[in-house]
Amino acid sequence: MYHLHELYSEEELRLKYSERAHASERINWSFERQGLEALHNYLRQRSPTSRLSIHDILFAYVATVLNRVLTSSIRKIKITDSYRFTGANFALPDVAGNAVIDALTPALPEDPVDITGIAKSIRETLTHYRQHEVIERWMSAASHLMLAAAKSGKSFYYPPSTGILAVNSMASIDWCSAHFGQPESHRHHVSGHGLLYLRVFGANPWRGDDGLWHAPEGRIDISIGVPQGCRQKVLDILAQGLDSTKPED
Repeated sequence: MYHLHELYSEEELRLKYSERAHASERINWSFERQGLEALHNYLRQRSPTSRLSIHDILFAYVATVLNRVLTSSIRKIKITDSYRFTGANFALPDVAGNAVIDALTPALPEDPVDITGIAKSIRETLTHYRQHEVIERWMSAASHLMLAAAKSGKSFYYPPSTGILAVNSMASIDWCSAHFGQPESHRHHVSGHGLLYLRVFGANPWRGDDGLWHAPEGRIDISIGVPQGCRQKVLDILAQGLDSTKPED
């Protein structure tokens, strides 16, 4: 929880986040559910005991794409993970609040495009951090630091890192259910981006070449900030499709 140690005033935070946004370029991309499921099934066959999820595969895939472009590889992945339904005695599912912790992987495999190894590291990290005693220790330390920040009149800052991919997924939230009377054409968006900050969402309805609106049908959207000058290179790799990162048998 290194970010909880960097405290700044409100004015300083505005400058920090503005500088961070201008240091990177935003990429938006969409994945078909069938493609993610096919890659998921393929990698689970290669590692049948790992219980990999589609999210594990997606995060690992993005890391391998970035590692084919960045001058220095992603060495760790930090996942914002919900503990609301872990069953811990202090995690009450009906209490409002952002019940999350930040799970940080150990050093990733030496091979920067080892999608199976990276996905396994993610799954093992989440399994560890979802243990009740680990959540309790993490929340105790984080609560202490957050209270100290509040008493000082300052707020903590999430600094970007060239070696850590930060991930926050909201794909489990069905925001399309809040369509405000426009079930076919409503769209939800979020603002801003951060360097190597991956955000994952359930896709919006989309307008096709025929001019008609189409349901998302399980598609997943991502948004991420990449270093200046890297945007087109990342887009070119994403355009090659998910199969481009499959390891050779």
